[in-house]
Amino acid sequence: MSEPEETNRSDHSKGVDFAWRAHQAIQDWTRAVDQKASIILTLALVLATLAAHEVLGPNGGLHNATDARLWVVRIMGAAFTVSVVLAMSVVVPSLGWGRSKRTPTLIYFGDLRLRNSKEIAAALEQLSDSEALEQLAAQLAITSRIAWNKHQRLRLSLLALAVGAACLASARLLL
Repeated sequence: MSEPEETNRSDHSKGVDFAWRAHQAIQDWTRAVDQKASIILTLALVLATLAAHEVLGPNGGLHNATDARLWVVRIMGAAFTVSVVLAMSVVVPSLGWGRSKRTPTLIYFGDLRLRNSKEIAAALEQLSDSEALEQLAAQLAITSRIAWNKHQRLRLSLLALAVGAACLASARLLL
């Protein structure tokens, strides 16, 4: 192998190594947001249950809410519902529905499940260095979008949870 080829191969190896490290970091962030969403989901359900008891229970402090207090109770219910739904949407697996519109990869298990081991082995044998990087780049783009969307939904879930908790506190204590 000539020196330029060795340098190019070394640069390729660095790119592949970096891409796999980036992929692992994205997977770690996704795992972390799923854990946070599970905690927020639990908290939102606990507060929503407490709020439901206050509103629906015959001895609940918000059972006979009227006027402004009734509107705060309605906003509280909507906020807790939004928080729960958003937190659930974070922890639901993102399996790439509608991914058939693009070229299947040799990385994503959802694509690999559609091939038998001989097809996978043949595709791997024919895979060039640049194609491997393209596959990794495509996977990074997909997993980054998934992680970003999960984080955004968690952020909105937290906001809705805070609104619901503030409404519960104000309806119960202040109004």
